[in-house]
Order: sequence, then structure tokens, then C-alpha cells
Amino acid sequence: MYELHLSKKIKAEVLCASTASILGVEVVEVAVSDISEISKVAVSIVDTLRGGGEFPQTISVYLAPQYAALSEADFARGLCSVLGVSCLISDDSNNPYRWWHVDSDGVLKTVHVQADSLDKNGVFCIDRRFED
Repeated sequence: MYELHLSKKIKAEVLCASTASILGVEVVEVAVSDISEISKVAVSIVDTLRGGGEFPQTISVYLAPQYAALSEADFARGLCSVLGVSCLISDDSNNPYRWWHVDSDGVLKTVHVQADSLDKNGVFCIDRRFED
């Protein structure tokens, strides 16, 4: 499963077409669906709007095993490049405020998010105090 926090709202049909292209599957094998329907297609995208912050849309991408060879970072790079957006993905550390930021060129770098924004409001905003 991949989880991406996108910098802007992307329509369902665009998410499906872009995901299919990146994974090399037919677009009919990809659907934006409810969590209860994730096993009905090869690739399911569960879409959640957070409503604020710099990354207002969260998508969770559930893959059938045969499509899971691509790393989350590589998938995020491809999606951000195709859609012209940036996103946050987990850096798999124990620090809940440290993430990987993938820009629209597919460049990945470590960032920190504002603790108060995430803890109090559930939204992601980059904490610019930690930027290089």
C-alpha cells in the first residue's frame, strides 16, 4: 500500500489514468473506491480530503501483489511528475513530523511538518525552519 499526501486535489478519473500509466496496467484495472471495495479491482485508490494545509488530499493506493514491485518513492515520483504536483510520503522513521517531500520533477528530499498543524488540525504544512 502506498499513502501519498498531494499538494492539490486531483479528480478521480485523472488519478486512475495516471496510476494505470505508471504501473503499466489497463485503466479499467484501477478505481477510486471505498475502503470496503478494495479487492474488486487490481489497483484501488481510497481518496480522502483533509480540507486544509499544503497537502489537502490523501490517497491510499492498494495493489494486487503482481503490481507491488514498484517502491512507494518511485510511484510517488512518477505520479508527481505526471500530475505536476508535489506530495509527502512517509520516510518510515519513528519521527511523525519528518517526511519525504517529492516535488513535481520527482526530486525527493527530507522535510519536517509543523507539529501543531498536524496534531491539532490533522493537516500537513512544511515547517520551513528546517529547510536547507
